[in-house]
Amino acid sequence: LDSMGDGLIVTGFADEVVRMNPAAERFTGVMSGEAVGRPITEVLQLVDATTGEFIGHGALKEVLSFCSTLQGSELAVRSSEGAERPVSLSATPLVGQYEEGGAIIMLRDMSEQHAAMAALIESQRDFRGLIARSPDGIAISADNRWVFVNPAFASALGYDTAAQLIGHPVEEVVLPEDRVRLEAVGQEHGDGQVEVRLRRSDGTAAPFEISAPREVSFEGADGLLYFARDVTVR
Repeated sequence: LDSMGDGLIVTGFADEVVRMNPAAERFTGVMSGEAVGRPITEVLQLVDATTGEFIGHGALKEVLSFCSTLQGSELAVRSSEGAERPVSLSATPLVGQYEEGGAIIMLRDMSEQHAAMAALIESQRDFRGLIARSPDGIAISADNRWVFVNPAFASALGYDTAAQLIGHPVEEVVLPEDRVRLEAVGQEHGDGQVEVRLRRSDGTAAPFEISAPREVSFEGADGLLYFARDVTVR
C-alpha cells in the first residue's frame, strides 16, 4: 500500500481516519500520524478546481455513506499548504470481522490526464488559428456535412461568413457530375489532386483544385480534411 501511486485513506465507523498511505499524505499535506483519529472532513479538503471554492463536507459524506465515486474535471484536493491537485475519488465499504463500518477511500491523481486534455485543446486552438489564416481554402467534413471551413474557402464560394456553410451537406457545394472524381481521388489515399466544379452561393459554378481528402479527428469525431484553390484564373 505504501508504494501505491494512488492515495489511500482508511476510515473507521465514525468516519475518523484510521490509516493513510504516503500518496495520500502528499495529496492532503497531512502526515499519517497527525491524521489518525481526526474526522476525514478535517483531513481531506475537496474544492472546485475551476473556482477554488470549497465543495463542502456533504459531498464527501455522501460518497462515504453510499460507497460511490466522485469525479469530474472540477474536483481537486487542496493540501494543508494550499496546493491543489485534480483527483477522482471513490469509496468502498470496509467490512470488519464482527461488524460493518468505515470505508476505504481511493484518490487517483488526474493531473496527467488534465494536462493532456489541456494540451489537446491548445493544439486544436493552434490548428484552428493556422487554417483560419491560410490563404487557401480549407474545409473539414464529417458525416458528409461541413463542420469547419476557413474564411478563404467561404469567401471563394461567395459567402460572407464561414458559418453560412457549417452543417450543410457537401453535395450542395460539389456539382453532381464531379462528385465521382472527388470520391475517386479520395480512395487513392495519396497526395493527388483533382479539378472539380464547386457551386458558389449565387448558384454559378467555378473550377477548384481539390486535394485528396485526408482523414482527421475534429472535435472528437472522424472527418475529412480538404484543401481547395480557386483556379478560375490561371
